[in-house]
Amino acid sequence: MAEETALLIIECVCGQKMKAPAAAVGKVYKCVRCGEHVQVRREDAKAEGGSGLLGKARRRADDAQEPIGQLLINQGIITKEQLAEVLAVQNERGGKTFEILIQKKYLDKDELHRFLSRQPGVAAIDLSRLSIDRTLIELIPKQLALDHLVLPIDKLGKLLTVAMACPLDAFTIAEVENITGLKVKAMLCRLDDIHKAVKKYYPDAQTEETSALYKKILATAPAPAPTPTPAAAPQPMALDFQHLEVLPCSARVLKALLEKATAANGDVRPCVDVLLLDPPLASLILRKANAPAYGLPAKVDSIPMAATVLGAAGIVCVAQQIQEAGQGNAPAALDALALHARQTAAVAQALAVASGKVGRALAQTTGLLAELGRYALFTFATEQYAPLLKPSLQGKALATEERKRFPVTFAEVGAELAALWRLPAHLAAGIAHQLAPEQAGDAQPLAAVLQLSAALAGKDLKSAESVLADHKAALGALEISASAVLAALPKT
Repeated sequence: MAEETALLIIECVCGQKMKAPAAAVGKVYKCVRCGEHVQVRREDAKAEGGSGLLGKARRRADDAQEPIGQLLINQGIITKEQLAEVLAVQNERGGKTFEILIQKKYLDKDELHRFLSRQPGVAAIDLSRLSIDRTLIELIPKQLALDHLVLPIDKLGKLLTVAMACPLDAFTIAEVENITGLKVKAMLCRLDDIHKAVKKYYPDAQTEETSALYKKILATAPAPAPTPTPAAAPQPMALDFQHLEVLPCSARVLKALLEKATAANGDVRPCVDVLLLDPPLASLILRKANAPAYGLPAKVDSIPMAATVLGAAGIVCVAQQIQEAGQGNAPAALDALALHARQTAAVAQALAVASGKVGRALAQTTGLLAELGRYALFTFATEQYAPLLKPSLQGKALATEERKRFPVTFAEVGAELAALWRLPAHLAAGIAHQLAPEQAGDAQPLAAVLQLSAALAGKDLKSAESVLADHKAALGALEISASAVLAALPKT
């Protein structure tokens, strides 16, 4: 019982002492006098008597300084005397070092931004151009956002990306990590932009009711979804894909993407070539480009277009997020699946050109992602799904085997992911109905391309002739002859 009631005495740099439970080691408390934030540290604690843990966890004066203060002195932007004056003000009424420097006209806003953008590891983002998903806003409490000028802009697994006027503010980052339980990656934005954004996304009392109504509308608005299959009622998902934000990507391809994007110099075409090697990586780039932040929600339907929307800097950011989230670890068992996806994409592009019924970039992208559901099923049920990774098992035969183990097929899961990730509805419909294109409505040509492409992928001409004989309905949907398909197939 003594351990349960044990306390620590924490002391702020201003001299104010406060009590904190021993279990709070590592957490952050706000000083009741000056408003500064104090982190509870076990290394300063001392055991006293038999009454439990009692001691100090003091934030020293040198810890109270944000690193930016000394860095600005080192660069000759401010003087030691100016920093000392600012710290005195900070001890009296709280606040951020850089904001007080600006208020006292010792530092200019633009000068601050230029200085921070040159710091190692600091990436900048134009916050004024972003539209942030309001479900993310709830991750950071309003008061924390207001006090520390921090705004969540993206979440990938356990990695939360935030916008800050000063990404060097390690203390604020630590507090956000404590509150959210997520690892935080901070990106630089302009001071005026973060002020405007915080007011926009954390409204005052007069606009709370409007905000609540907006959230309700968002929650009830239907996401783009594939056309329902009339032949059978949809079956409940046995596995929860709601929170599947990224599938395991190839470490080799991810490394190559980072290298190409870093050296892109404005040309994203080399990045596109790399993205077409790995379906999970391509799907994430496509998903990011369709996010509301980029102004084209559910409208970006190809990898080339997605790469253009994100730009080289955006692709680098996504790739780094995947690395930091530990998702660049696809097992070797998925290599054959990735190869078949690449072959399917190549055939789909050729069929799109030959038939003229589908855009070549759309066909190529959807062909690459046609079997994305297999990645998801393997991720959630590795042992059960591993026997189904045989190259010879494709199409309806694969779906039949999946039905023996799960109440869903790879096509249904792929369409579910496309809808959850807010990809274009016609892309989701093509994936959903690739096994039965006649049920795809307006997306029938795309579904027919996918069905033929998956069946023809990796086949020689003799085998391809046999495949086409079994897919006359798909050929009819594309209004193309078997001989025209054989002539259009990419030479391997």
